[in-house]
Amino acid sequence: EPVQDSCSIGTSIYHGTENSFIAYPNPGQGTMHIQLSDNIQLDGLMIQLYDATGRCVETRTNFQSGIIDIHPPASGMYLVVLLSEEGKMIGSTRIINTK
Repeated sequence: EPVQDSCSIGTSIYHGTENSFIAYPNPGQGTMHIQLSDNIQLDGLMIQLYDATGRCVETRTNFQSGIIDIHPPASGMYLVVLLSEEGKMIGSTRIINTK
């Protein structure tokens, strides 16, 4: 049975935020943290985590603080994508999980 997910990446890029977030520890083991820059608005923000095959494995919304935990499900490299409320890409980075 095919895997269905609700993840999608916006096609337009928001150019106003360099260094919009950092992921640490990288490489990490299990839980990793995303720390947002002070100029990133939490309202409507979405973080998506993609595995090496391009499958979305985690989507996070409704953040209470600028430090967010993510949980890669297995060892490997992942792409973390930060999207605005309008679906515009704010930034992305690669992380490595050694779990």
